[in-house]
Amino acid sequence: MRPVWLIPVIAVAAAATVALCLLAWSSITAGDTPLTALVAPVRPAPPAPPAPVADEPPLPAGPVKLRPVPVPDPYEPYQSVLDGELAGLGLDAAASNKVMRIIADYRRVALEHQTAQSEAMARVRDQLARPDPDTNIVLAAHARALAAETAYRRATLAGRIDVRGALTAPQRRLVDARAAKPATSPSTTPAPRLATLRVQTTPPGAYITVDGRPVGRSPVAVQLPLGAIDIRASLRGYGMSGLPYQLKEDSTVKINLVPDPPPVVKTGKGRLSITSDVPADISVDGALMGKTPITIDVATGRHSVSASGGGDVENRTVSVEDGGVVHLKFFAGP
Repeated sequence: MRPVWLIPVIAVAAAATVALCLLAWSSITAGDTPLTALVAPVRPAPPAPPAPVADEPPLPAGPVKLRPVPVPDPYEPYQSVLDGELAGLGLDAAASNKVMRIIADYRRVALEHQTAQSEAMARVRDQLARPDPDTNIVLAAHARALAAETAYRRATLAGRIDVRGALTAPQRRLVDARAAKPATSPSTTPAPRLATLRVQTTPPGAYITVDGRPVGRSPVAVQLPLGAIDIRASLRGYGMSGLPYQLKEDSTVKINLVPDPPPVVKTGKGRLSITSDVPADISVDGALMGKTPITIDVATGRHSVSASGGGDVENRTVSVEDGGVVHLKFFAGP
């Protein structure tokens, strides 16, 4: 026999089951909830597919010209000073000497870099002229040319900064004002006539400057305006040679360089050549050296020389230079 209390529980459960069935049927007939939603577990929605990656923009049609961004140089007005345009600046002797030393150092360094760049580009042209050029040689030579150009620009900037530092404030304002003047209209100023100057030297390979500006190593060819010019050639081991020249047409100038004199080798010694009218004993710095006539090698400097003969002694002090000969004659006789 079942417990009495179980009857109400069964009745409540049956009523709840009937109510749920009626609720589900009303939802199905209304079209709000599918039947599977009441019996199947709720699953999470699948992740959305990733958005498609946009294609790279197409390259523009036609050639594309890339140019380096120009870097302004605030010291560019002082290039005129490096070029030797010192007139009107009012430089005193000390400032002028300082500026000239800066200019000389700049021109020497700039010429070295320009020469290195020219030699590297000549190597490039030589390879490209061959039927089968070596790409590695071309790239290496081109890299050296670019490095030389960078070094030249760095030396130019350093030279401009140095000459600016050597000028006073009024002189700087004068340089800036001179650079700010508008250029003469090309319509009113005719273009100068040019001619080709070829410079050859013996031996070749000398540094060539024209009016103080480096143009390369000899043999070299450069186009210049007609008129008076100053050509100078310098090579290590040879004296600098130069000459004024009147350029009237395409010309070739030949310069013979003169070798430097050999350096003087200092031995630290000199010589005494001593004679007398009668035989005499000769002492140098108190040491007996022999009888006249006599030639003695001694160290450079001052020496005391004495001659004794015929009962008389005569003393003299002499100074001997490096490689020099001092001639002495004593009269020791009666």
